[in-house]
Amino acid sequence: MRLFLLILVVFSGILASFELNKAILPENYVAIPGGATLDKNGHAIAIRPFFMSNTEATNREYQAFLTDLLRRKKTAEHALAQIRPEGWQNLYPAFENYHTLPEYQDYPVVNISQEGARLYCTWLTEIYAERNPDFTVLFRLPTETEWKYAARGGLSNDVPYPHGHFLRDPNGQFLYNFRVVGDEAVHYDPKTKTFQIQSIQRPAENGGLKSAGTVPASFNPPFSARTFKPNGYDLYNLSGNVAEMLNEPGRTKGGCFNSGGYDIRINAPDVYAGFYEPTPYIGFRPVAVVEARQK
Repeated sequence: MRLFLLILVVFSGILASFELNKAILPENYVAIPGGATLDKNGHAIAIRPFFMSNTEATNREYQAFLTDLLRRKKTAEHALAQIRPEGWQNLYPAFENYHTLPEYQDYPVVNISQEGARLYCTWLTEIYAERNPDFTVLFRLPTETEWKYAARGGLSNDVPYPHGHFLRDPNGQFLYNFRVVGDEAVHYDPKTKTFQIQSIQRPAENGGLKSAGTVPASFNPPFSARTFKPNGYDLYNLSGNVAEMLNEPGRTKGGCFNSGGYDIRINAPDVYAGFYEPTPYIGFRPVAVVEARQK
């Protein structure tokens, strides 16, 4: 009976998604189809259709939000949401103007609080409420379950990365922006600033992957929001680049440019769990939940 109900919910979600696609949303939001996934205990759970920004929120998008807050004289919200560029000082001082320089406008916004990200989502909700008289549209941060489901891009639950089992494509090119100190078995602990080798399992065959050797550790700043190829749901940079805030307070997923390959896995432990201060390692990617209004 439970399996039947799950199938019914998934099928209903698929039918509903056709209607929901008529809603007006930002052009970079893509539809994530309804389906089923597994929870932490291995139980099947239904995922209703939703929409997700196909990139991390960018400097350009966030600056438009801050500018509009000032235009509407919402000074208290602006103070909470403003970017804290001093976060770069102990990491890469040359990036202090990262959020305002023209060449970085399409790079992920960082050094903001989770409250700032939530205010951004509220702002989008207000804007698109006026544009969707037939729908209720709510922008928010994704739940962990939604994020992981979207990150797999339609692949099976056992894949560690958004493109499958490996950090490189068959030509040896990296698929993600992360701290390259070896391969996906390397875990970097930001508290002790040490590297550890983790035991991993993966298929015996890798589709002809070419070895490119190891690369010395070096600082890799965030890349453009559309760097590398998207996953099966047309989403960019879910693993690496910047860690992405979740709807659960103080939680992130995906790892960042400073994470080892082991730490950018979809199911990797959250090394930033409990964060509350703005940091250059963390950004966000909103989702939109759409429901048809009752006639």
